[in-house]
Amino acid sequence: MRPSWVTRFPQDPYFSLRPPSALLSPGGTVLRPRISQRVDYEGELGVVVGQTCYQPAAQEDVRTYILGYTCVNDVTARDLQNKDGQWARAKGF
Repeated sequence: MRPSWVTRFPQDPYFSLRPPSALLSPGGTVLRPRISQRVDYEGELGVVVGQTCYQPAAQEDVRTYILGYTCVNDVTARDLQNKDGQWARAKGF
């Protein structure tokens, strides 16, 4: 039997990319953008892609393209995300 929380995940994976300007070094300080009043954070799993992969065959083991995994602190200007209807600006600071 599947746990009840499993049903909330979508059929297809969701990808949300971040610009290099949104990255901080370990221990860096997160600054709230002046135009935002609500900034949220959430822990996520980051996948480090080690080599280019384009339309692999269905039976291909794509794990060979993965260099590693890392913990990510995803910070979002939630009020801007809701206002814009998309996530690029809200997650790009």
